[in-house]
Amino acid sequence: MSESRQQLIRAFLLILTVAACVAAFINFRQQAGMSVPEDGVFWSQRDGRVVALMVDSGSPASRAGVREGYYLLRINRQPVSRPEDVAAILAGLPSWEAVEYTLVERGVEVTAKVILRERSSHTLVYYQYFVGVVYLIIGLFIFFRRNVAQL
Repeated sequence: MSESRQQLIRAFLLILTVAACVAAFINFRQQAGMSVPEDGVFWSQRDGRVVALMVDSGSPASRAGVREGYYLLRINRQPVSRPEDVAAILAGLPSWEAVEYTLVERGVEVTAKVILRERSSHTLVYYQYFVGVVYLIIGLFIFFRRNVAQL
């Protein structure tokens, strides 16, 4: 391969690596500054309705009386027909706000006041960033080591 073609490939890889690092840094900053409200429930679809599949103990929903197996009809009078609707509605609300859930408990419609909390960043996200940086360092080491060996 000609020397100019190798230099072009190296320059392209360098630009691509720098762009990926900048994008990762921007993504990391946005995730760190983002506040996402949550209720502490894993909502799922069952029998055409949204059901509380798992409720974290000590979560806002648990403290408000939401239990596993309860069906969710509405959040702040907005109808909920899919689990994705819960995330979409909660994303439009601020954290630490009282929200009214309309639930079905054993065939009886009840309401619960849930005070949303902020979702904390899970340590797994930071672990993924760490693994990504390690792979980048290994890749750069191999790339530059190979180029030095060719000279």
